[in-house]
Amino acid sequence: MKFLPLQFIGSDWAAFILFFIAVLILVGISEVVFQRGILTANAIRILVHCTVGTACSLSPFLFISNTPPILLGLFFTMLNTAALKLKIFKGIHAQERVSYGTVYFPLAYLIMVIFFWDFTHYLVISLSILALADPLATIVGQSASRPLRTRIWEDKKSVQGSAAMFFCSGIIVYGWSWILPSEVTNIDSIYFVLITAGMSTVAEMISFRGSDNLSIPLLSFFTMHCATIKGPYFEMMLLCIVFSFLAAYLAKMITTNGLFGALVMGFLVAGYGNLGYLIPIAIFFILSSVLSKSIPSKTSVIPKGSKRDIVQVYANGSVALLLCIIHGFTDSSPMIFLLFLSSVSAAAADTWATEFGKLSKKSPVSIINFQVMTPGLSGGVTRIGTIGSLLGAAVIGLTAHILGVADYGVYGVIGAGFIAGILDSVLGATVQAKYQTRDGQILEYMSPGGSLVSGYRWITNDLVNLLNTASAPLIMYIYIQLTGL
Repeated sequence: MKFLPLQFIGSDWAAFILFFIAVLILVGISEVVFQRGILTANAIRILVHCTVGTACSLSPFLFISNTPPILLGLFFTMLNTAALKLKIFKGIHAQERVSYGTVYFPLAYLIMVIFFWDFTHYLVISLSILALADPLATIVGQSASRPLRTRIWEDKKSVQGSAAMFFCSGIIVYGWSWILPSEVTNIDSIYFVLITAGMSTVAEMISFRGSDNLSIPLLSFFTMHCATIKGPYFEMMLLCIVFSFLAAYLAKMITTNGLFGALVMGFLVAGYGNLGYLIPIAIFFILSSVLSKSIPSKTSVIPKGSKRDIVQVYANGSVALLLCIIHGFTDSSPMIFLLFLSSVSAAAADTWATEFGKLSKKSPVSIINFQVMTPGLSGGVTRIGTIGSLLGAAVIGLTAHILGVADYGVYGVIGAGFIAGILDSVLGATVQAKYQTRDGQILEYMSPGGSLVSGYRWITNDLVNLLNTASAPLIMYIYIQLTGL
């Protein structure tokens, strides 16, 4: 179903003008109310969130084309970004903690109306969850006499608030069930409601400075879509994913936020890619974890942490996840699968280079000028580490072969992953930030009293890993075009 059958206003541009003016008036009123002390900033923010969010969720009823909603989302994303930077509109921006929620909100709306306008039934429900369930979770959490506080990532949450989020999300999904497409009727309605409410709650719990305003609608949407198109072994794969990551968590291989982030990634890969996409990522994660645990570290550099957190999980896997999601919305082009495999291959090449490099009896040298480097610093290479990088890419290439990829495709997967791994080392040696502590120790993250000695502050090891996994699909695409695969 491309569009919902009811339009409240005949002209898209008339609706656009009314929507635009109404939001500006609401923001203006909220500022006056805040300045006069009639309501607290928190109460105003919740009211604006609910009101504007509900209006956004009804966009398919108001607009036939997605052009006006795109313009609205773009304008308010830029306006809220400027307002936050200039510290104006304190009625909706004043908070005790650092939060970019007012920017993530219109950004989420913009993404939804650009890419998912044809799935208006899921768009309406996911934005309704953001508009109503999310603020209810805040209200319940703040009003609880004895809130049970949790912190999965940075933002503090409460068990009571998360429970309210779950139940309200379920009610919203059930209440909007009449607009769902016909194929959803074949799915157990309770299953559909519970899985959507559960993933929406997870999205609310995993929050960094208001990022749940972005993650809630997106993950809610993807969950409903996955529940509609899921393959025959979806639930079995989910059980394996949950038990595998719980085992990794208990073995202290992954942090709490890393666990939740990995579970979300596993859910989406299983839903959109099925076994063909899940197996390469599973092999990468399992073998890399075994290597990490079995090879002792000899580095003299203080690491950020031995356990993978959510940022590290998505630095290595977000590109592959994005390609998997694209696969779920396209005609399942074989090229998408090859690009996906190359990204996983790059992650394996980089990880295995690091792990095998620990076995080197010689100090690493800079990949740029071949000067001796401190073991553990990015940009350093060793002979055995380079062999490990090639082996990591080859393991994913072998996996591709077992999954039925032709030989030329396998060669491309191995080559793209290995070359991307080399690029990772080049970036690590040249532009990645490195800091010196007061006692002369070189670190790859800022410490109290430390100073930047090379690279750029905003280029972290996680960003370099992301660029590594993003460059491999680009290399693979060039290879495909040159060879005519």
